[in-house]
Amino acid sequence: MENNFNRTNVLRKGENMKKVFFYALIAVALSSYPDGVKASQERPNELKTYRLVLPGSSWGLEIRVSPQFSSNKKLESESFLELRDGKTDFSITAKLEKATSEGDSKALREYYAKKENLRLKADIKQYEVGDAAFKEIVIKDPLFRTASGEVVVSMHLNYYLSYRGYWAVVRIRKPLYKSSDKKIFDDIVKYIRIVATEPPSSPSGKIPLGKLSWQISQR
Repeated sequence: MENNFNRTNVLRKGENMKKVFFYALIAVALSSYPDGVKASQERPNELKTYRLVLPGSSWGLEIRVSPQFSSNKKLESESFLELRDGKTDFSITAKLEKATSEGDSKALREYYAKKENLRLKADIKQYEVGDAAFKEIVIKDPLFRTASGEVVVSMHLNYYLSYRGYWAVVRIRKPLYKSSDKKIFDDIVKYIRIVATEPPSSPSGKIPLGKLSWQISQR
């Protein structure tokens, strides 16, 4: 009887040691990857989607941006929107309008260039990507300086697209521009595009024509 009792105690101690060792391994694993659970719960790739669609049109202008951007509800309409990221101080305006003259996206850029009245000293670069024309304006005016004496730099990137008798113009602006802001400009431009839309009678429940709305999307 005594031998059986001792054997039972030894087995129980062995099982308890195995459990302790197992839980210790789990603790070490969790301490080695402190952000593992947190990362699985977050969805960093989510983008907020805005779409401009004119009445009677089968397509729209879509812009997908970080969820940090918010829309100015007082100004938004089926043909215009204004977005701002209060954290990075980036702002975006976008509009769709009926073309008042013929021509491609470069002609549209020139049309607006004639209407601009840029009085501050600026470096201007123009280029095309696909069917879109771009105008990059970097303003470095010595009259405007920070408290530490550095010249204030602001960056403006204008996107022009002539499409099926309509003009799409998107303006992206960042005051107090730094070189690290370039990636944000690139990310915004990457998700500006023309998309097909469905008519109002569609039973699919998708965005109806003539409405400006947004939805959470993933890349």
